[in-house]
Amino acid sequence: VLAALALLLFPWALALALAPTAHWFAAPWEQWSWVDIDLTLAAALFRVLRRPTLRLVTALAAAITVDAIVTLLQAIAWNTRVVESGRDHAIVAMACAGPALAAVTLWGARGRMLVLAK
Repeated sequence: VLAALALLLFPWALALALAPTAHWFAAPWEQWSWVDIDLTLAAALFRVLRRPTLRLVTALAAAITVDAIVTLLQAIAWNTRVVESGRDHAIVAMACAGPALAAVTLWGARGRMLVLAK
């Protein structure tokens, strides 16, 4: 599951990079920040897959939880004002669901690591 999440971040980051800035983001720096964040998270997920540690899984779960919260806040503050179609709404829903599901998955992985460590 973590490998799939990491792999899916690459096409998502590409889609963000190619998206029309004015429609989806308040400013270009915001767009490129999201691209950078997603590529960094993908690298961290691959690192977890190679050598998982409780500390790294915890940090990554926390980072992706923050990502999920900030994504939701952006969707509420910006995207709800500019979405124009059902397709736009679906894209915003995917943008919010992805990090939320990833956070739940990582917190679950952390929980399993704690159980196995006992």
